[in-house]
Amino acid sequence: MKLEYKIMLAYKKYKRNKYKKAYTIIFFIILLLIFVGFSLKLTINNYLNDSVKSNYYSHILFLDIDKESQELAIENISKVFGVEFIVDSLLLENSVDFSDNYRIQTDGELLLRLSSKKLNNYEIICPKNFVPDSLEEMSNINSENLFDLEQYLNKELKLNYYQYIDNLNSQKKQVNLKLVELYENSSHNIDENVCYINIETMKKIFNDAYKNVDLSNQTSSLAIYIDDYVMINDVIKEASNMGYNLIPAVNLNEDLIDFFNNFVVIILLIIVISSYFFINSINIKKIIDEKKDDAIYRVVGYSQKDVKFIFIIETLLYLVKAFIILLFLLVVLNVGISILLMNNPYIFSKVTIYFSWISLFGGFIACLFVLVLSDSIIFRKNFKIELISCLGDL
Repeated sequence: MKLEYKIMLAYKKYKRNKYKKAYTIIFFIILLLIFVGFSLKLTINNYLNDSVKSNYYSHILFLDIDKESQELAIENISKVFGVEFIVDSLLLENSVDFSDNYRIQTDGELLLRLSSKKLNNYEIICPKNFVPDSLEEMSNINSENLFDLEQYLNKELKLNYYQYIDNLNSQKKQVNLKLVELYENSSHNIDENVCYINIETMKKIFNDAYKNVDLSNQTSSLAIYIDDYVMINDVIKEASNMGYNLIPAVNLNEDLIDFFNNFVVIILLIIVISSYFFINSINIKKIIDEKKDDAIYRVVGYSQKDVKFIFIIETLLYLVKAFIILLFLLVVLNVGISILLMNNPYIFSKVTIYFSWISLFGGFIACLFVLVLSDSIIFRKNFKIELISCLGDL
């Protein structure tokens, strides 16, 4: 029998099969669950990698030590490979107010942090998109409402900070910092208004702000900045050999992440295995209903291989249909999300949703395997039925 005839016959059976909706729905749900599961896994893993591991405090280790021993500790730990700089923990960050005398709507708070890059005194690196305080009163923060700092590049920013006269009173002071570089706001970065300066500039601002305040009762600790996050454990181990107990500012539970990843994979495997029994139950009903048709095929000379091929092609069409429907819906959804992030509340862009397209095709292969397995087993049992019993009611 020619191949095109077998395919045409399989298509005709597909068109008139009363179980085609059930097949399509089951395959659609299985493919969707596999896609959602792996997309969720990919999104969370990338979020943790981009948001946590690249976070400022993820690179910092703390050392609680008395002031008399700090100088020696700094000298020793600075020799450890991977250590970028060591400062008093009070110098890690400071808040200032950005103000444009001609545009009051651009006023807003900036968070100053220490830069790992080489900067001169009174130089600053800021995000390209600045979120002014005026936007905090808006119910929707659109990307078009953000203030672009590019116009200030290579110019001085007027930043205000508070100098404490005593523990209760303060006065506003101003410092001018030259904007020498802009960085693209990370879509994962929660702190959009973060700028970076060098240690000497931070010291001058901090010392002037607190020169009238007694800080002797503050807890004494050092902050060790590690340039590469992956070296955190190596630095901790080497410092421990020197007798220093370094504590990470952020603890990323790798075991919990591994547990989540394994849990997702196990659940999806259970779904795929369970799908076999759902498909099998429909196949059994289908075989019973089409027993007479299969008997006729065998009477007119169709071989076992021909009938099996027609059976598999017919059920494969339901899988292809479900795959095409889901693929179309996901493409539309992906385009819709892209438009939403470009034109609607900016805050939504802080978490990037990753679509695991590979899992969609992997799910198709998994469903195909389950389908062929079920069809083969069901067909083998059906073909053993005596021909006379199939023709008895004709």
